[in-house]
Amino acid sequence: PLKRLKKGRYLLLSHSTNCFMSRDRVPLTFRRKNPGLSLASPSGRFWVEKRSIDLGVYSFDGEQKEACKKKKARASGLSWSQKPGENFSDWAIAVTVKDARGDENPSSKAVPKTYHVHRCQVGAGSRQSQYFKRVFSGIGMSESATNTSEICLEPSAAVAFPAMLDFLYSARGDVTASTETAVALRHLSTYFGIEDMFDSVNTFIRKDLNASTVPIYLSEAFQYCDDNMIRAAAAICAENLAKIDSELLISFPPKIFAAVVTHPSLRCSSEVLSQRVSNFCRSNPDVVEANFLKDVTCNSRMPVIHEKEALSLLELALQKLPEVSPDDEKSLYARCVNAAVVGWKDVLLVPEVASSFFPQNFPSDVKVDILQKALHAAKGEISKLERNVRVHRLDSDASTSSSSDHSDSSAESDDSLF
Repeated sequence: PLKRLKKGRYLLLSHSTNCFMSRDRVPLTFRRKNPGLSLASPSGRFWVEKRSIDLGVYSFDGEQKEACKKKKARASGLSWSQKPGENFSDWAIAVTVKDARGDENPSSKAVPKTYHVHRCQVGAGSRQSQYFKRVFSGIGMSESATNTSEICLEPSAAVAFPAMLDFLYSARGDVTASTETAVALRHLSTYFGIEDMFDSVNTFIRKDLNASTVPIYLSEAFQYCDDNMIRAAAAICAENLAKIDSELLISFPPKIFAAVVTHPSLRCSSEVLSQRVSNFCRSNPDVVEANFLKDVTCNSRMPVIHEKEALSLLELALQKLPEVSPDDEKSLYARCVNAAVVGWKDVLLVPEVASSFFPQNFPSDVKVDILQKALHAAKGEISKLERNVRVHRLDSDASTSSSSDHSDSSAESDDSLF
């Protein structure tokens, strides 16, 4: 029901909640003696219409600004992204990026990126940094004389540094992370002592780490020597080695590639693994060493080699592992020769293919060894075919004799009828 008030205003009486409401739903409390009060509201509380009163805009010293902009400025509070004269900062952080060699002291030509921060926010805020807290509380430190901290970071950590400052200045919410900056933020959280950011970025990594993103995580983890991240990423990479793009695998440093291939969680067939290893070695010939080749071609993980990669890996075995005995059936040499013999028809039956089958400057004794085993394989194939032919002939003779015996018996039975 509606109750009419003065000047055409109406109130909606709610019997269930014992209150009055206008269409603008603005709450006010009146005494019971108020003429607009209904008996249905024993509490004396009801809702009346909101009035719009224009009282002008804020101005200071003749300058006027929109109310929305002022509200936004008040809500933002302290900020490191403003100019030093605008945010009244009392400390500076000069960040320098390490060079390609990882030099801790880059040349003086490198211009550092300076961030102007507030000690009360960075060292004593709700998300304080234990590192800066110790720096600010230190007495007699050289940084106190200039109110400046000079820090040298890896390239990805320097890119993620503003996200760290945003986290320190925000009262709530997660850190702004991405696949490319997540490991760097983990490093920054432990380097500067920000436990909340460490937990936040770990939550992001657990959701983001998969077969498509794991190569980036693994590479970044090795960059920062993050052992826990290396173990987690290497396990996922090993489980999905056959699905990961080959172009990403060949871009790995040798240590990363070896850690993935030798991981206990490796799920990959022997022949596919030989293809991945051979492709990596072909693309990175300068980094392949004897110990690396032994580890990634271990017989327990790669007992069978793909026939198309046999000669490529055999050439590496001759160059990097010359002391290995060819008589050892588990050696890389023996496995490569056995795989090369699988295509014995190309070696023996097609002269044009056979002439280009072996790489240039291939040792003659190795060629002879492959050809001999190819001939042995060919003889075995011929013997197998001969046995099949004999069995086929015997079966055909047996079927012929049985059919003739059946016809003879049928004729005898017909004669007996007559």
